[in-house]
Amino acid sequence: MPVGTCIGHVHLQAADLDRAVAFYQDILGFEESITGIAGAYFMAAGGYHHHLALNTWHSLGGPPPPSDAIGLRFFTICLPDKEGVKGVAGRLEAADVAFRHISDPDALVLRDREGNGLLLVAGQFSNQKEVMSLAKLSIEL
Repeated sequence: MPVGTCIGHVHLQAADLDRAVAFYQDILGFEESITGIAGAYFMAAGGYHHHLALNTWHSLGGPPPPSDAIGLRFFTICLPDKEGVKGVAGRLEAADVAFRHISDPDALVLRDREGNGLLLVAGQFSNQKEVMSLAKLSIEL
């Protein structure tokens, strides 16, 4: 995708909706935004209609996909500042979730509890090569 592309929202499959919601709400800080859809949970930050949706429609109780499956390898969440990254790192540690901290740029690479790769960064990237090199770390976790 071209540098600067911004995706409005991401939909993720979850084997355990409660576990996935707890991760994205309690650790990453998203808030519920759309309600009333069976087997799904929609959340956002800053009052947006939804940045992230989790559902169990084709994945309830299932295993994570094999490492060679076609699909999403990672996605990036841009936090407002370094304090945001520091806060998430503290909550990850408290929840015993493995992650790697990179200091320049201030970023975290990790996997959520469903196995999805995440790159959390303070601010926004201007260089696609930088994003890809950091994202490879999330795949290796």
